[in-house]
Order: sequence, then structure tokens, then C-alpha cells
Amino acid sequence: AVKRFMNLECKCHGVSGSCNVRTCWLAMADFRQTGDYLRKKYNNAIQVVMNQYGTGFTSAYRMFKRPTKNDLVYFEDSPDYCIWDHES
Repeated sequence: AVKRFMNLECKCHGVSGSCNVRTCWLAMADFRQTGDYLRKKYNNAIQVVMNQYGTGFTSAYRMFKRPTKNDLVYFEDSPDYCIWDHES
């Protein structure tokens, strides 16, 4: 996600603001932009299970689309940390 939103920034060096030498680098994008992108991916994550051959993944529920290489996937639901776990 960070790499996806990298921006090319440049600065000119020279006498009286002339651009005799130009230095460019990749800079990280605004934190909010990257965070919003990750939050959207998190909210649209797809639960997957291993296929019958053990070579790949498939969607756990048929009503969901097949995950692409850019989708965020997960195997198990996260525990609800607001509910006390009596076993621990």
C-alpha cells in the first residue's frame, strides 16, 4: 500500500534558482491516503479456505467473488477483544 502511493518529488539546485542540477526521489504519500486505502481493503476482505488439492485458495462462501492477488484475504475471523475469554 505504501509503495502504491509513492510520489516522485524533485528539487532544483543552481545559482539564483536556476535548475542546473535536478535531484528527484520517491516520497511517501499522505498517511491519510494510505490509511484510507488499507481500511477499504480491510472492510472488503474475503474469507478463504484451502482448495481440495492444497495448492491454492478459494472463497469460503460461494456468494463472494473469487479473490484476486490484490484482495486482502483471511482464514479465520478475529476474536472480539471486547468480550472476556474465560479460557485464558
